[in-house]
Amino acid sequence: MLDYIVERKKADDLASSILDGRYSSQKARLKKCQIPNAFWLIEGKPSQNSAMSANILETTTFHLQFTHDFKVQRTENLQHTLKWLSNMTLSIQRKIQLDMKSKKPLNFRMNLEDFLLNNAKTTNTIGDIFKSMLTNIKECGKQACNNIYQNYKTPRQMYEKLMSLGNHQERVELLSLKARKENKKLEKLGEEMNGLNIRISLAKRLEILFCEENYPEILVESNAEDLEGDEI
Repeated sequence: MLDYIVERKKADDLASSILDGRYSSQKARLKKCQIPNAFWLIEGKPSQNSAMSANILETTTFHLQFTHDFKVQRTENLQHTLKWLSNMTLSIQRKIQLDMKSKKPLNFRMNLEDFLLNNAKTTNTIGDIFKSMLTNIKECGKQACNNIYQNYKTPRQMYEKLMSLGNHQERVELLSLKARKENKKLEKLGEEMNGLNIRISLAKRLEILFCEENYPEILVESNAEDLEGDEI
């Protein structure tokens, strides 16, 4: 099998895949497949309806290239993509022809069977699904998600901890260190029951999603004072 692989993403699709967790999974599988010339081909620019801003996508592109050691190619549109793929294919063909003429052995990293085995989608565990669920909740960034998952490995564990408390306020205080500091009686309880350190606004959101029978039509956004000093 050739030592080249390309993951093509339109800018809007890349933004959506970051939000729904596909990006992390695809990136991990592409890394795991051990093909040395792994390209991310990012086509076009974000549309007005894109799930993310152009700045965030530029940051993602930077990390793909300089943090994760992928080769990144930007194209303007589908026609530009097809031209780049065509030129790349011709370059690979010429390289193979030269190697064959010089009787240089064609040594490839792996065969197709090994590639399919290494790049197969693994069966998600309950924990994997839980983390994916959390990343789709507003304000629940990577740090908050990891904070939650370190203490509760499944949705049921988190639900049972929250429901063991008597009311909405106590559950919010369990999830947020800042809220606990405002109630000294629950500071020790937080330590005993895997208390978390996430934003008060996110704690309120999670308490509603996990514990309330009815969701309000609008989850009230927190003010700047709620966000100050809390983890993201």
